[in-house]
Amino acid sequence: MDLSQRIYSTAELTSTGMTSRDIKSALTTKKLIQLRRGVYLRKSEKELTPREWTLVQHLAEVKALRNPAVFSRESAALFWEAPLMQLPNQVHLASAQKDRGKYPRIKLQPTVQGPLKRAQDFGDYRLLTPADTVVSCVLALPAHETLMIANDFLKRQLCSAGSLSQELSAVRGKGGTKAERIARCLTPLLDSPLESMAYLLLQDSKLEPANLQMWLRASSGRNYRPDFCWPHLKLILEVDGMVKYSGVYGTAESKGAYEYQRQRDLEADGWRFVRTTYDELLNRPLALVRRLQAEGVQVLR
Repeated sequence: MDLSQRIYSTAELTSTGMTSRDIKSALTTKKLIQLRRGVYLRKSEKELTPREWTLVQHLAEVKALRNPAVFSRESAALFWEAPLMQLPNQVHLASAQKDRGKYPRIKLQPTVQGPLKRAQDFGDYRLLTPADTVVSCVLALPAHETLMIANDFLKRQLCSAGSLSQELSAVRGKGGTKAERIARCLTPLLDSPLESMAYLLLQDSKLEPANLQMWLRASSGRNYRPDFCWPHLKLILEVDGMVKYSGVYGTAESKGAYEYQRQRDLEADGWRFVRTTYDELLNRPLALVRRLQAEGVQVLR
């Protein structure tokens, strides 16, 4: 990636003809930014986003190690551009050895040889494969955050549901139960991380299955695809995330107008709506379950 090509060690700068005085001058004029001792970032006119800064810090730590490193857990997910609820504050590396606290900013994760051999090489660094990244996140992250990563990989076709389910099913010990929960909810059909979070709640609560992203044709002639629906109840569950109104999918005004029109069209055909948010899914999940039950969704016995 472009960021890795802008990060240099002292030796690499020296090999281009720069002297120590040149490096000091570049730091003074802010043409170089010192990331850590002996590692520098060549400044660009473009400001880095928080996510890019986290990537830069990861690359700087690996550059300072001077030996091959394999990113794992949320660090690998970061490089695979997965959705993360929080950016990692440590660099997670897969290792055949135990972490002895030698590197303060790095956390070595004991890893068996299989994932290490399968790791993909990107020149300056290596990453666990997408499937191995998901499995490595099982012990590190909550189930809903791991599922967000897994379903994002499936939607982008970075791995298959079959192979990922098989790897999760092989997880034993402490993370076994969590891995089973995640495996039950693997699907490329969901459009957002929050939908994965809601789907996990529906599955854990043993509610009768909903149709995912099912196309509905309203009497107005328009076609709509709600997040979850139970056709026999004419009930729709919509997960409202701020990304819907952030401008990514059009202006907030146009997206809000579309959501309003869609709900009115479907309500005119007898559909009922239940809407939920990240706050409710995270802090009051049982409240959503009770609302769905009050609308007729049954708990499977």
